[in-house]
Amino acid sequence: MSRRALFLICVIGLSGCRENPHLDRVAELRGARTGTLDEPLPNPTFLTMDGDSVPLHDHLGERLTLVNFGGTWCLPCEREMPELQRLHETWTDEGVAIVSVAMTSPQEDLEEWVEDFGLTLTILHGLSGVDWADLFYELRDGVPYTVVVDDGGRMTRFVRGFRDFDEWSEVIRGDLERGVLEP
Repeated sequence: MSRRALFLICVIGLSGCRENPHLDRVAELRGARTGTLDEPLPNPTFLTMDGDSVPLHDHLGERLTLVNFGGTWCLPCEREMPELQRLHETWTDEGVAIVSVAMTSPQEDLEEWVEDFGLTLTILHGLSGVDWADLFYELRDGVPYTVVVDDGGRMTRFVRGFRDFDEWSEVIRGDLERGVLEP
C-alpha cells in the first residue's frame, strides 16, 4: 500500500473521532434545514439581546415575516440593517414582522450594532460554532439571506443578497396584495 493511501485511510478513520461540543446542538436542529417553498419554517431556539431563550416562531408576524440572516462581519448585511429597521418601523402596524438572525457574531458586536443603527427590530443570535450551512442549506451561498414566511408559518420566498427599503416594500406589498396571506 502506498504512503498516500495509508495517510488517507488514517485521516478518514480519525476524522470520525473528533469531539465536537456542538454536535448535540446540530443534531437537535437537523430539522431546521430549509428546503423548498411552502414548507414550514424551521423553529430553532435562539437568544434575544436580553439573553432569553426563545423559539424563532415566537417572533412571527400576523400576516408576514422576513427572517434575515446576516452578521456584523458582513458589509452588505451592515448596509441592509438600516433598511430592515425602516421596514420594521413602516410595516409592523400592518402585521409584518422583521427578524434579524445574527450568525456567529459576538454579543458585544451585536450590542454595538443595535446602538449604532438605533435598532428596535427583533435581533436573535446564539448559535456560534454551529455550521449554519448545514442547518439552513441555502446559506451556503452567503448572506444576507432572507426567508419570507406567510401567516401560516410557511416559507414563501427565499431572497439572497442586499435589498433596499423600496425593494423590500415592493416584495411585502406584492405578497400582501396577491392574497398569498390571509388578511
